[in-house]
Amino acid sequence: MAPSTASSPGSSRHRLAAAGLLLPLLLPPLAGCASLPEPKAQPTGEPLSVREKTVHYTYQTKEKVGEVEHKDSTGRSIGKSDVYANRTHHGSYQVWSGFQGNQPVSDDDFYRIAKDERASAEIKSSREFGVTLNRVGLGVLAAGVASAAAGFALRSSDGSNTAPNILMYGGVFMVPVGGILAYLGAAKSGAEHPLDQGRAEQAASRYNSTLDDVGTTAVTSATVKRR
Repeated sequence: MAPSTASSPGSSRHRLAAAGLLLPLLLPPLAGCASLPEPKAQPTGEPLSVREKTVHYTYQTKEKVGEVEHKDSTGRSIGKSDVYANRTHHGSYQVWSGFQGNQPVSDDDFYRIAKDERASAEIKSSREFGVTLNRVGLGVLAAGVASAAAGFALRSSDGSNTAPNILMYGGVFMVPVGGILAYLGAAKSGAEHPLDQGRAEQAASRYNSTLDDVGTTAVTSATVKRR
């Protein structure tokens, strides 16, 4: 009589237990769900400005600096080997931040203080889309883990039954897709500068022109600080 390909109750229980171990993988990403930032800075009557800063960094690479020729006892060349050395490189890039007086503020607060309703609405829409994308991604990730776990628990020992295989491999495919969507959504919802620097400078200029106190108008783009 041909051996049965059905799973024994014991092996099914073992697979169910193993599948259950996958479920805690859902907790860290679900706990890190993206959200909209809360307002922090309040208007103080000080001028707004956009300040730039140059960030310097160094990195090392291993580069070929020469060759060594190898010879035998008769002086005949028998080969060459490359010589490498570590080289230090320097680079820099510019970053910018919005300020109220000398206090840095987030872009959300910056445009709210500047009373730029259009910019505030654009930032809110961008962040809300990011939150939605993040939560969709987390949902796909959770469904993928659950599907993979269920398929693994239900499949036969020789993997011959089709439906559990579809569940398992479909879930394995969904997990990275959900993770990528969740990451992109979190990055969009938490972006430091949803709008470009020029928009911030324009908003600061308009706001500063409305200030009542004489002599409080500030340059909207401060001199780059070099370190």
